[in-house]
Amino acid sequence: MKRRKSLIASAVALAVLAAGLTATAISAKPTKRSANSIEVLSLWGGSEKDAFLKVTAAFTKDTGIKVEYTSARDFIPEVRTRLAAGNPPDVGILPRPGYIGTLAKQGALKPLSSLGLSNSYMSGNYSAGWLKLGSSGGKLYGVPAKANSKSTPGRRGLRSIRPSSPGS
Repeated sequence: MKRRKSLIASAVALAVLAAGLTATAISAKPTKRSANSIEVLSLWGGSEKDAFLKVTAAFTKDTGIKVEYTSARDFIPEVRTRLAAGNPPDVGILPRPGYIGTLAKQGALKPLSSLGLSNSYMSGNYSAGWLKLGSSGGKLYGVPAKANSKSTPGRRGLRSIRPSSPGS
């Protein structure tokens, strides 16, 4: 069980780090960072943040690379401001995949292939659908760190909300 948890934590760490989009400043000179640490910017708080910090602690233990987590409830304005100031995060966990195209067109992202994650490696580990969500202009910038569906009724649920016929 412990080995399985370790494998899951490692897989989640890889997915989160791959999903993070390494940004570079659009017009300002980027801030220099230590090779022994990375900053992750996300909007996660509460239990999501706590779970992510457990994963990053395991990542730090396995690699020696310290993960500095920064939470921003208003992620998009925050990342825009930081890009303009030349202080982008190393990794950004975007709140929606559509924003990848916007940042890619601005030249604010690095393709995962430039970070050592080859297209063949990524396609061997993720389905085409997941990769498409993290791509723009034919380049892969990330993969989803998580997905959810908050309002998909099942067949029985659809029956229960079906309106009654006018004759009844």
